[in-house]
Amino acid sequence: MENKNIDPFFQEKLKDITVTPNPTVWKAIRSKLKKKKSRISPIIWGYSGVAAILILGFFLFPFSTQKKLNVLPENHEQITTAPKEKNNSLNNKKEKLINRTIEDAFIASKKETKKATVSIKNTQQLFANNAIQNQGLKDPTKKALGDDEISSEKKGVNDKITVEKKSKKESYSKKVVTKKNLVDQVSDDKKTTKQHTKNRWEVTPVFAVLTSNSFSNTSPIDKDLSNSTQGNTSYSFGVQVAYQLNKQWSVRSGIHLQELIYSNHQVAIVSSSTENASNTTFDNGDAFSFISRSNSLLNTNDFTSFSLEDTNGEILQKYGYLEIPLEVEYSVLNTKKFSVHMIAGFSSLFLNKNEIQINSNTLSISGEANNLNTINFSGNIGLDFEYAFRKNWTLNINPMFKTQFQTFSENANGFKPYFIGVYTGVKYQF
Repeated sequence: MENKNIDPFFQEKLKDITVTPNPTVWKAIRSKLKKKKSRISPIIWGYSGVAAILILGFFLFPFSTQKKLNVLPENHEQITTAPKEKNNSLNNKKEKLINRTIEDAFIASKKETKKATVSIKNTQQLFANNAIQNQGLKDPTKKALGDDEISSEKKGVNDKITVEKKSKKESYSKKVVTKKNLVDQVSDDKKTTKQHTKNRWEVTPVFAVLTSNSFSNTSPIDKDLSNSTQGNTSYSFGVQVAYQLNKQWSVRSGIHLQELIYSNHQVAIVSSSTENASNTTFDNGDAFSFISRSNSLLNTNDFTSFSLEDTNGEILQKYGYLEIPLEVEYSVLNTKKFSVHMIAGFSSLFLNKNEIQINSNTLSISGEANNLNTINFSGNIGLDFEYAFRKNWTLNINPMFKTQFQTFSENANGFKPYFIGVYTGVKYQF
């Protein structure tokens, strides 16, 4: 067998061979693309590759010509060897072209994979793959595995690395933003806590409009004035002091001056003996009884023990108190500008005004009720609406319901007073 015909011989015998590479080959090559490759002459590598192909062919040929080689990846295009050419000159040209292509491929591979280090087995398989691909070229102008494919592969790897770096950078940026938000939130919480700690005290001048009334349709001064006692509008003013325990809870107290007014209209005024007098004491020492004009006694002519003074009288009752409340506040809603609080507590009421005045066409006299307790109490419940218009200044509106107990002695005819007030003021925090 002549040496010059060895290529056509292998081409004829290996023309139907299809090659399927081992996937681990490419994975090993790609993972070490950037590793430095040892500097060995391309020509030596070329001849070593051809020798490896010859040795591999002698081992494979006697057994089967249909056996697949696990060299290329599964998705790689299968290559078959070209049929035997009868023209020896063409074979010589192809032999030169193959050698040149192998040399060019190794030079290009050396340029792009300077840092690659591949094992001897994987390198032989790579050379065998390149040689088989180059043997299958029918067109001399067709390019072998060279700069374009390697550059494309390298570009894909670089693009993948760029995408991964970008993804990591975005992930890092998100972590930084999240961390910054957490830091800002903690800082705001600390700032808010510090502000609450700093501004614990509150002072509020308060003014209120009160409306008094009773749960029972009776009168505290005379039982015959049932269904005629009405509560009038009065006032309250004072100073309120609060201390903030924490973000939700605070306690408050203060001092208020208040006045409660009740009135009776169209009353018959009758002078009587002391034993028949109402729960009143008048300045001139006289004793009177009061009867509502709707009472049936006015329709009788039996006034043997009574002296009718007037049938169209008016009674005005004024009770003044010094109020000292003790209440707790719970924050229901708290924003930067607006807040709502629930309030509950009680007040101690110290009597400082007791006045009863009778006016009619023929009579004008004043006195006081003799059944009032000097100290009594009230149960308080309400809401407090606050609007912050400046840093430490807040406008508040505080509707309150207060029911009194132990206001009168036992002979108050079951009179149970209460009053509703709308308190307002400007609060200063410090």
